[in-house]
Amino acid sequence: MKIKFFTISACLVLLFVACDKDDNNSVPQEDTRNFFFINSVDLSAYAGTFSDMSKPSIDNSDAYEYPFGIYPFVHGNTILLPEGTKGDIIHKLIRNNEGKITQSGSLSFEQGARPGEITFLDKNTAYASLNGRGKMAIFDPETLQKKGEIDLKETAAVDNNPDPGCNVIRKGKMFVALNQLQTVHTSVPGTGAEVAVIDLTSNTLEKVIKDDRTCVVGLFRHSDAIVDEKNDIYFYSQGIDGMNPLKDGFLRIKNNETQWDTDYYFKPSETKVSGLNESATYGLSFYYAGNGIAYSTLMLPSKSSYPPDYLSDKNFQAVKINLWDKTIEKIDLPLSTSMGAFGITEYNGKIVFGLVAEPGSGYYTYDPQTGDCSKTPITTVAGIPSDIIAFE
Repeated sequence: MKIKFFTISACLVLLFVACDKDDNNSVPQEDTRNFFFINSVDLSAYAGTFSDMSKPSIDNSDAYEYPFGIYPFVHGNTILLPEGTKGDIIHKLIRNNEGKITQSGSLSFEQGARPGEITFLDKNTAYASLNGRGKMAIFDPETLQKKGEIDLKETAAVDNNPDPGCNVIRKGKMFVALNQLQTVHTSVPGTGAEVAVIDLTSNTLEKVIKDDRTCVVGLFRHSDAIVDEKNDIYFYSQGIDGMNPLKDGFLRIKNNETQWDTDYYFKPSETKVSGLNESATYGLSFYYAGNGIAYSTLMLPSKSSYPPDYLSDKNFQAVKINLWDKTIEKIDLPLSTSMGAFGITEYNGKIVFGLVAEPGSGYYTYDPQTGDCSKTPITTVAGIPSDIIAFE
């Protein structure tokens, strides 16, 4: 009996040891993927995810490939990718609890529709600017079913298309920037800031508000509308994609108003940038972090070639913009090309910039509390870091 007992005990010990050994050699749990990215390489854009900035580098090996020029709009775990100037489709991705993404269908529009900026009313209703058709599409982002359109052709200056750009929803109304383009980089002469005000209870146009202090605001694929904690809306004009920086600037629509605030005009091209010994002009994208603070990159004319070389000129400087106080402060990050001047997000108290800079192409960080900046990319990428979104 003792021998049997010893044998059984030994077997149990060996079993436990084997289990421990298996546990020690088990595949570690993968970290949650907290970041969604788009990297551009030649004529392709790669959409993928990664965990955090502890990754020294990321590639596009497990990313989805799309046409160059897509950009993301997010509601919860739904990510929509309109093709903009490159096509007529909105692609849908779903993010799971581990942060991984999977393709989940697409929504096609008529040829030349150029679906762009998307605003979500709720999980079942979203609006997309059809820049090529002068309309706002209404659709269900869950089912990708079309629900209707809002025709803005009556607001066109000359060609039956007002070229709707960025848009934003506030208190049952949608504010849509009208670009009124004559060419890719110029609007119809005399066009200033034009925004259509739409009543979302009936999906009808109320009016168009105009202001000639700037050129067109909310340029398609090259600007953002900001709503702050006061429910004030800020639209930005580049002065026609930077071609005329003398009429750049931020305009405001105050809370509960549907007209331009005549007491507010903030012109970056005439604002001294603290920490910078030269003038800066226009920005391409803005990330609003709260308390009136927006982060962007501004173009430095002194660092630009003429004609501009968008792929090689490192002429965009990261900055901190205070919309309330009308001030701009240089962030001590390296200069980037314009192609690497769009991706900005916030994670773990730091601002993350996707830059194509001399030290490398990738993600650089800025700590607003300490002022610390990374001199080299924390995480390098394959291609151009076109967009980045953090999920926390």
